[in-house]
Amino acid sequence: MKKLMFLLVFVFLLFPSVMAKTVTLLPTSNDVVSALPYGESTNWQCTDDDNGDTSYVESRSNIGWWADTYGHSIIIPEDANISNVTINIEVKAVGSGSKATYSRTRIKIGAEAYESESFLNNYILYWNKHKTYNTSPATGLAWTVSEVNNLKIGGNFQSAGVFTASDKTSCTYVWAVVTYGTPCIYGGSGDWNVNCSDNCVITEDMILPNNTLNLYGEGNFTILANITADKVIKENTCQMINKINDGNSLIVKLG
Repeated sequence: MKKLMFLLVFVFLLFPSVMAKTVTLLPTSNDVVSALPYGESTNWQCTDDDNGDTSYVESRSNIGWWADTYGHSIIIPEDANISNVTINIEVKAVGSGSKATYSRTRIKIGAEAYESESFLNNYILYWNKHKTYNTSPATGLAWTVSEVNNLKIGGNFQSAGVFTASDKTSCTYVWAVVTYGTPCIYGGSGDWNVNCSDNCVITEDMILPNNTLNLYGEGNFTILANITADKVIKENTCQMINKINDGNSLIVKLG
């Protein structure tokens, strides 16, 4: 089907851009755990909020790495376009201080686990360590809704010493943040592909830095706010309705 190329430029940007939604995944069940719980009866309960030494998991007395992963109960929308997933852990070193200990973030997609680089633990305070995945490490492609809804989150915690572990790792908090867009909200990275059958009404400013707005399918795309994009590609079956208020000028030129 023949497509038209437009250059879309908005002269005024009056408000900050609201480009994406975020949701936080918290532990709600144990998946596979090997660290020891303190302050609560189960590992996931020790790490589902940021309460310092009140409850936490800790690596064991044997030298080595002790990994935990947990399930979550968040369901994101089926039509979400996922931009990235950031896995966070709050950790610190405990013990004699004679040996350095390290931590890694850990996620599981299906049966496969994926870990960050090793982070040096601090001996005084819990510090946040995190890793962001812009694509699924399982496929190298964009995250799918199913992967996120079934994601397992956690960390891997080191015990170090000479014969037994004189120094260990404590983790008090585990969470993941998912950034996504819906069909009518830009996901924050890459091109924005909109099926006009969703009849989107854009009421919040969207910025697509160096990217394209692709409008396809049959329906309407109604603009009531600012959109900044390099270009727009629109199929003839999609009607772009510009109802910009005075002062928010829209300039459209045939390419």
